[in-house]
Amino acid sequence: MAVTEVIRLTHPRFFSREHGRFSSSAFRIYGDGASVICTSCVGKTGASLCAHIAQYYRGVGGEPPVFKRYKTSEFGTGARLEACPSTSGDPCHYDLKGLTNGQLRNLMKSAPLDSFEICAPDGLRNLAANDTKDWP
Repeated sequence: MAVTEVIRLTHPRFFSREHGRFSSSAFRIYGDGASVICTSCVGKTGASLCAHIAQYYRGVGGEPPVFKRYKTSEFGTGARLEACPSTSGDPCHYDLKGLTNGQLRNLMKSAPLDSFEICAPDGLRNLAANDTKDWP
């Protein structure tokens, strides 16, 4: 299966009020790569993205969860995705490899706030500045 789109969970603790964006710590290499979730894989399970996150990643992206969607073409030619079930057993988890922390940082820092999504109580929607007012 060719992976064309992934999401990266982004916890609110990585949000910088001073800069009005997520910090570089929100998208870093830990262990073998940067963790991402394949959206087409999730779609094949029949679960919504928010239900999938609740099942496998409770608390990882905050409550309610926040994430950024990426087309794999945004990662450039050096990037590769390796299927790697998460410690929680998520079969749709991949490790993004072949990029540096600097490259990942640039992807995160250049992303406008409303390009992030939130699994809000009223459903999945784009993140708004008002959503960040109660974040630490």
